[in-house]
Amino acid sequence: GQRFLSGAYCNQNLKEYNSEIDWDSIPFINNRREFAIYLNSCIEKRLTIIPFKLANGFKIDTSSGSFPGEKTMAINAYRWDFLSLYNDKNIQKLIYRIYYYPGLRISDAYLAGDTSDLTEDELKVYDIVVPYVEKIKRIKSDMVKEQLIHDGILLKSKFRAVNFKNDEYTLHNISALGIFLDDRGNCQAHSDAFLMLGRMVGLDIGIMRGIAFGATHMWNTIKLGNKSYFVDLSYNRNSFTDSDNKSYTTYYYFNAPRQIMALTHQWDRSFEINKISDTLDNNYFYGTNEHYNYDRKYFGIYKKSARDALDSIAKGVSQYGWKYWYAMIPYDKFYSNVKNVLDYFGQALTRENWYGNYYVNIKTTNKMNYMYYTFIIKK
Repeated sequence: GQRFLSGAYCNQNLKEYNSEIDWDSIPFINNRREFAIYLNSCIEKRLTIIPFKLANGFKIDTSSGSFPGEKTMAINAYRWDFLSLYNDKNIQKLIYRIYYYPGLRISDAYLAGDTSDLTEDELKVYDIVVPYVEKIKRIKSDMVKEQLIHDGILLKSKFRAVNFKNDEYTLHNISALGIFLDDRGNCQAHSDAFLMLGRMVGLDIGIMRGIAFGATHMWNTIKLGNKSYFVDLSYNRNSFTDSDNKSYTTYYYFNAPRQIMALTHQWDRSFEINKISDTLDNNYFYGTNEHYNYDRKYFGIYKKSARDALDSIAKGVSQYGWKYWYAMIPYDKFYSNVKNVLDYFGQALTRENWYGNYYVNIKTTNKMNYMYYTFIIKK
């Protein structure tokens, strides 16, 4: 395991590229948004050597080479090396070498029909995922494709936290290589794998870096139709635990709009390639696999009141059964109390002539904007 480090490191060998760069054709960058647009345009072309000209006092730290907003920027690279060529009060000239994530490289190779540039490990992953990709591609619904990929990654792998200060920070542990060759990986690995499979089946998937629950984190973006959303596999994994201490994957962060994501995540909006949807819509849902398997109906519900949600779930229990039921509603102090919820829900089930045992978990967002109900039903 070769050790890979995140961030930027000075590389004098980059001097050899200076004479090949037409610096007059490189635009001046004056602020973070211009920086994001320029960097993303270079990434779309898969440039590995990227020259920068910064002006008007907008600068990169030449002691570390850190990009502006490095911890909260969207970039499909796990490492970047740099060389500072010129630096005065107002203007900087620098050259960077970008190292792209394996998942991005594998999906590029698949879409181009050319695997000649892939490493041995990347070829192994390519051979593993292509049959799965070809199967998923036959599904018409982009949202079903997305959900199958999301669940497939979480079912196949385990989450592994990675210590950035020791030899755990290897390319296997932080990329799709780890998910498919070692069945484990950190948030970067989950995001890289989701991007890889999503792009291979025709979805518009991106990467987002930021802060989640106070720690540096990475997750994904997805564009469905003319709207974009966030998807966070890492924090969907095992995010609900029942009374028997059994964990389940949920969909708190599946096609989440800004109003949901901003409750627990922070990011630099300058690096949003596609503007993220602000509010909840029909692309946001919350549930588990069991509901998908029932005639491929979407399964989570969003209701405007607790009683509407509880009435809807009670009706669904009587009609379909299902062991798990989910709902998201605006925060309601009275119906954030488990006893009050169970009292009303029992009455609703009685009205539907259904009798049995049931358990509810209630989760509220940290700013008390919304509540999530998770019911486990036992006939």
